[in-house]
Amino acid sequence: MKFLLILIMIFSLTGCGKTELEKKQEYVKKNFYEIFSQYNIVADGIYIVSANEKFGLVNSNDGTIYAEAEYDKMQKIDGDNVLSAKDYKYVIMSKTGDVKRELGYYDNIRVYHNGEQPRLLTYTAGYYTLLDGSGELITDFGQFDHLALDTSKNDRFVIQRGTLFTIINEEGNQISNLGRYDELVPDFENEKFIGIKGNKKGIIKNNGVTVVQFTCDDIWKAEKNGLYVLVRDNLMGVADADGKIIIPIKFTGIDSYEKIFIVKENDKYGFCDLEGNLLTECVYEAPTDIKSDKETFTCKVQKDGKIFELSL
Repeated sequence: MKFLLILIMIFSLTGCGKTELEKKQEYVKKNFYEIFSQYNIVADGIYIVSANEKFGLVNSNDGTIYAEAEYDKMQKIDGDNVLSAKDYKYVIMSKTGDVKRELGYYDNIRVYHNGEQPRLLTYTAGYYTLLDGSGELITDFGQFDHLALDTSKNDRFVIQRGTLFTIINEEGNQISNLGRYDELVPDFENEKFIGIKGNKKGIIKNNGVTVVQFTCDDIWKAEKNGLYVLVRDNLMGVADADGKIIIPIKFTGIDSYEKIFIVKENDKYGFCDLEGNLLTECVYEAPTDIKSDKETFTCKVQKDGKIFELSL
């Protein structure tokens, strides 16, 4: 009996028992990937995690919960800071969950980087401001119908006031006047815009110069190769990023791939390369078993009841 009492006393004095916090940390560490989802790393094993459609900050190495999963939004600013929002109130917190700055209430704040510098683009009811990574104001842009970040350069914006579209820099100064359009869809990768005037579409450069006249019924970017499919009077063709027509607008269908266009004419199919060269006449039934990447293109086609395999 005395021996048992001595063991209990030693156990108590040496602190061998685990606190509730320690038990919780151990459980979180052991079951990290079962408890949470959407693991976005901040730094040193610290993750933004999701549980029950809410977000928190957790150290996967030791199970420490720095911020409970109760935030509506969390986004990494840099290796030391996180943007967090609850009920539209935004704060900047450290990677260990300490609130460093209260930003206030916004409809949305978007985090991006201009070079190495983090930026916070705020939006509330059409009003925009630009903050640095610590929450200091860079520019009060003001009220626009719409503002879009140039996701290729990350140092300029396309703004819309009514039908007028303009490109501005981070200081709010005008870079170029794009002109007036019913709608303007940016293609930042090619530094072009697909515009709509009335019921017709065209393409302009980022200085407002038109490269494809506003005579097309539809235009879309061929995502697999960066060229543009043009539609006029139910016929299709292809233009490059400078507006040069490389496939005449005469086909009834066009499908784009990394190095090939499949073109349709008189219910038969043929193939063009990205320079517009017709590799085969439109003499085949619809291609099947298509395999495509930047280096190769293969498919099966049928002509006169015979099946062929093409490699282009």
